[in-house]
Parts: sequence; C-alpha cells; structure tokens
Amino acid sequence: MGDIKLTVRTVLVKPSTTTTIIIIIIVCITILKAILNSYSYTIFINTTVINP
Repeated sequence: MGDIKLTVRTVLVKPSTTTTIIIIIIVCITILKAILNSYSYTIFINTTVINP
C-alpha cells in the first residue's frame, strides 16, 4: 500500500499524462497478477484436497 500511495503522491507532485498511464498500467498488472496467483493457488489446493 505504501508504494501505491508514494506513486500517487509523485504523480500529483509532477503530473505527466504518460507517467500516470504507465503507473496505472503497472498497478493494474500487479493487482491482476496477485489475483491470478491466489486464484490458481486456491484451485490447486481444491484439486489436491478433493482429488488426492
């Protein structure tokens, strides 16, 4: 969370459309990766437990 706040603060201090878009894309990709990783991990646990 601290990193996201820091990037937002940086964008607000020196606004630039390109960097804002890049930061938003990076944040979205990071969140998506985290969701996909936990989702795959859950599926893995479920299949392992249900079908040992």
